[in-house]
Parts: sequence; structure tokens; C-alpha cells
Amino acid sequence: MIPLGLFELSARVGTGGMAEVWSGVHVKERVPVAVKLVTEPEIRRPAFHASLRNEVRAMARLEHPGIVMVFDHGEVTQEAADQSEGQLTVGTPYFAMELANQGSALLWCGRMPWRKVKLVLVSLLRAMAHAHARNVIHRDIKPSNVLVFDGEVKLADFGLAIDLEPEGGTTRRRGRVLGTPAYMAPEQFVADWREYGPPTDLYALGCLAFALVCGGPPYGRGHDLTLMYEMHLEAVVPPLDPRMPVPQGFERWLAQLMEKKPSRRYQRAADALQALQALGDPPHDMVPLADGLTSGVAIPSSIVTVASDVTPALRGVDSSGLDSVPPPGPAPVVPKTWRRSKAPPRRSMGLLGAGLGLFGSRPVPLVAREEERDALWDGLREVNDSQETRMIMLEGPAGCGKSRLAQWLCERSHEVGAATVLKGGHGPQAGRVDGLAPMIARYLRSEELTRPELTRFIARKLARIGIYDGAETAALAELVEPDLEEIGTRRVRFGSASERYVLIARLLRTLAQQRPVILWLDDVQWGLDTLTFVHHILFEEEAFPLLMLLTARSDVLAE
Repeated sequence: MIPLGLFELSARVGTGGMAEVWSGVHVKERVPVAVKLVTEPEIRRPAFHASLRNEVRAMARLEHPGIVMVFDHGEVTQEAADQSEGQLTVGTPYFAMELANQGSALLWCGRMPWRKVKLVLVSLLRAMAHAHARNVIHRDIKPSNVLVFDGEVKLADFGLAIDLEPEGGTTRRRGRVLGTPAYMAPEQFVADWREYGPPTDLYALGCLAFALVCGGPPYGRGHDLTLMYEMHLEAVVPPLDPRMPVPQGFERWLAQLMEKKPSRRYQRAADALQALQALGDPPHDMVPLADGLTSGVAIPSSIVTVASDVTPALRGVDSSGLDSVPPPGPAPVVPKTWRRSKAPPRRSMGLLGAGLGLFGSRPVPLVAREEERDALWDGLREVNDSQETRMIMLEGPAGCGKSRLAQWLCERSHEVGAATVLKGGHGPQAGRVDGLAPMIARYLRSEELTRPELTRFIARKLARIGIYDGAETAALAELVEPDLEEIGTRRVRFGSASERYVLIARLLRTLAQQRPVILWLDDVQWGLDTLTFVHHILFEEEAFPLLMLLTARSDVLAE
């Protein structure tokens, strides 16, 4: 046994291109754990190390029965390295998590009846919806990262996950290609974080679903990035050849998950889940070969996660080729209640001393507040049903839970596909991330682009929602990044605050055509311009499905 913090490692159970997994136990309580050690050479770079810490913190935020729980994290000590006799290296980051006792989905591909395939997909979509609502994109969804614990399916290995809103507003930049080529969305091969979102993971889920019913991923298990990129970007999805009966419409469902352009896929996990559940069941659901959830037969696979710089063949690829107007789809349904049909069990680490380093990253449980949550949800339903604009103000002293309630509504509505969420914050001294313009920049992910890059980027973003107006593009570019160096030649100049408000309102109105918009404006007691914008929306604009959710400190307002 090799001592490692609060754990003891017993045996290496898996090795990949970027990490290895060991089985072990908690020293005090003898609870079995899996310990993942990140062996990727780039981890020695401070930027990569900091990124990993951000991702571990992001994982700690995910409290869902369908997501493997992280117990603790740390680095290999000199003592552990010495006792490992060369198997471990000092400074290697690790994190300990739940240990699967029934293997991974690699055991099941092509070997389950439809009812169990559907069970896996439903569980994964719910887990993905939870993560996406908290701005975490997995980026490596594949059979080996789908684990079974006593018959329950859980999504594992967020080692490549990206936090779209990291602490401190840290900006992501184009980086290395990370993922598993057989399951990667086309935009992952370009390695630009601005293009990542829920549709990125949903594409991978489509590849995984194909493997579950056909026995392998749609384009094979190749590792050549250039070849696999061409396949994922240009090749038609192979005809479905399922090893069990599948519902009518399943192939169409897969096809939309695996659209080449992100904007033509399902935009939320909840959208894909709703469409999947509408398919029904096949007439005869036979068991192919063996029952996959109980079979102990291992199916070897050469699929590995890769980490690579963008290859020369891909370096010049413009992600604008991934744009298009999304296809029309059914209107999203705002559930009658925010409550789940079956409350998820409360999870506890249960390991003495473990997780102290993650304590500040764990989600703060929202206890009770039933009436407040009902009122907020009813407000969202009213906006959806009436297609009108509404405002809700949460006011109270500091620390009373206003922002936590607002955060809950935003996350829960995103999770069930009920709303598009934008958040604007404010401080006692206005900073670069405060107010309306930074809010729009964060939503567009347009931070830190040069002016020419910004204009092209916003044009592509607007094209995805059906706007092809050059003047609108120039105005939004000026809003989020004023062109101060060319004042005399600017195409757009705002003559008044109301012109900015009209522009922002037009964008929100366009977004609301797909689903209601929640505009969370936090600490508005410090945002006079934002309050004036709220007044403009309520009294100067025609109504559209928008819920403006304001939080304010009563003690500051009184001043």
C-alpha cells in the first residue's frame, strides 16, 4: 500500500494518455476510493496547473446523484513517491473520488436492451444538464467515463472539463486539442473555448449513444486528429445498424445530436431529454448477447484521450464554418413546478478529514425557502405563459440569501431548459466586469479580442440567431469594447444612454424568441445605469418574455 494523504493506494487499475487511475481506501474508514493522478507532461507548466485547480473546484460544485463525487485533491508527496518505488512522481496532482463497483459502459456497447440504453441516456442527460447549468462543459463524454455504482449510472472524469465562468473572470484562450477523437465535436478539434457549450457535450453523447446501440462509435476509433476532424466535420453519420430494436425516430434524434454545426444541435440537455422521452419504446425489446448492466465480459478498446497542439492542417481552420441558424423546434416547456419528481438523495463525503480543501467550492445547500422558490418559479411561468415582461426584486440585508435564491432560479431554469440566463453584477466601485456591457460581453464570450476579431466574432454570433445586420454588429462591438482610438472614423457612436438600452433590448428580445430570458441583475443598489435600463425596459419597450430578477441590499438602498 502506498500512503497518499488521507488515502492508501493499492493498485493501478487504468492508464490513459493524460492520467492513470489507482484503487485505494480511506485510511481511517477503509472506504474504497478511486484516485486519479494527472500524468500529462504539460502539468508542469504553472498555467496548466492553475487550470487543473480551477477544474477540480468546478467539479466540487457539482452535487448530483448522476455525477461521480470528488472527495479530495492534492499532490504526490516525497514520502508517497519514495514508497511507490518509482511509480509515482513528486508534485503530480491527484484527486480521489467514488469507486465504481460495476465497471464502465465499455462493457455494454451493443450488449443492452433498449430499456437500459434509454436508462443510461436519461441519466447522462440529467447529469449533463446539471453541469451545464453551472457553466461546466465536460469535453470527454465517452463509454469509459460512464460508470455504474450498484446499478446507478454516473458520469465520471471531469479532468478535461472547462469552467466557462472561472473564478476572477479568468479568460480562456485557444489552447491544445483535448478529448477523445472518436467522440469529439468538430469545434473541439479547433480548440477555441469560445465555441464550447452544451452542444459540444451533446455531440459526444450522440456518438456514445451510437456506440451503445451499434457496438462502436460512428467514425471508428482512430487517433489521427486531422483524419478524425475531417470525418466529424464532413462525413455523413453512418446508417444506424443497431444490435437491438430501437424506437422509431431514434435515428433522427441521433442525427440532430450529431449535427456538424453546434447551432443546429439540441441547445440544452433538457431539450434532448424531452425529445428522447417522446420517442417511446420499440415494439419488442430483446436482450442482445448479454445483459449489459450485469455482464462481466470486458470489451477491449483502443480509444484514448489525447492532448495535442492544434495540428498544422487545422491551424488555419476558421470556426465560422461551424455557424448557422438553428432549426425550428418545439417550444420549450416550463415545468409546472421546480421540484423533481423524485428528490435526489442528499450526498455526504462521509470520509473523516477529506475534502477540506474543497469546502469553499462545494455548493451551499438551499434549505427550505419553499415559498420563495415557488414565488420565483411562478414568476417565470407567468412570463412564459403571458409572453410579457416581469420584474422581481429580492431585497434584504447582506447575507440573507438573496443572491443564493437568484442563483438557484437561474441554475434550475437552465437545467430544465426553461430559460436563457444572463447575469450582470455591480460593486461599490464600478469595475471592468460590472454593468450591462460586460454582461453582454460575457454572454457572447467576446472578451479580449482585437477590434477586427471582435467584429467578425459578433457577426458570427448574431448569424446563429438569425441576425445579419452589419449595423447591429458594429453597434454591439462598440457596446462591449468602445473603439476609443478611432473616434473620428467610428461607424457607430451612441448619442445617449437610451440608444444603448434599445440595442440591448433588441438582443434580449431576439434571444427570447427561443425561450424566456432571465436577466439577473445582482447588487443593483450600486448600478444606477442598470436601474435606468430596467426602467427603460418596463416603460419604453414592448413586452416580450423577459424576467428581470434584481437583488439589492436594503441597508445600502436606504442610504
